[in-house]
Amino acid sequence: MQVPQEVDASKSKKSRFFQGIFMSALNVFPIPYQAYVVTTLLSYQLLSLDNLSVGTYVAGATSGTFIALYIYILFFDKIKNSKITSPKRMNYSIGIITAIVSITTLVNILRTP
Repeated sequence: MQVPQEVDASKSKKSRFFQGIFMSALNVFPIPYQAYVVTTLLSYQLLSLDNLSVGTYVAGATSGTFIALYIYILFFDKIKNSKITSPKRMNYSIGIITAIVSITTLVNILRTP
């Protein structure tokens, strides 16, 4: 007689949507960047503070963030079962990419008259 195997029913109580909201709440780096971008656009008169312009800017920033995070999800979902990637290597890779972007942004900010 065969003994029935137990099914591991331990699923996460939280959906990926709420995990994404939590991670977004922790990420404060875009706040100074958005302030810089808005100030720059206002100084070149490429953005005005009427409701349509502000709404369009917010919609563009929101949809751009959503698309970028969705691409991250697709990428990490694709490589999650790969044996050549380890969490430590992935953290170093993400750190290196973030450092390159930060240094490039700093150089561009300091170079601007």
